[in-house]
Amino acid sequence: MRRTRIVAFSINGWDSHNNQARSLKAPLNRLAETILTLQAGLGADWKKTAILAMTEFGRTAPENGTGGTMLMAGGAIRGLFGLDRSILEGAVFPGLDMANVA
Repeated sequence: MRRTRIVAFSINGWDSHNNQARSLKAPLNRLAETILTLQAGLGADWKKTAILAMTEFGRTAPENGTGGTMLMAGGAIRGLFGLDRSILEGAVFPGLDMANVA
């Protein structure tokens, strides 16, 4: 039988509106430390692990003006998914003009 385990964690300090290079340094470091600790603790099971870290604001990119960030990590993540730009613009980020995204 295949077991699936789901773990959730929360790291505060992401809601910044200015001087983001300075204010996001601490939560980014905590996220990196959390992922590295998980990797070390899982050992060989790391190759079967997928991590999804994302914001929880619940705003769409047009509402927020910038959009959120999502990070995928882990041994089970196998590179880019290769989504076509039209799918990103139409289904994943409806209404977003990708030409203006750096």
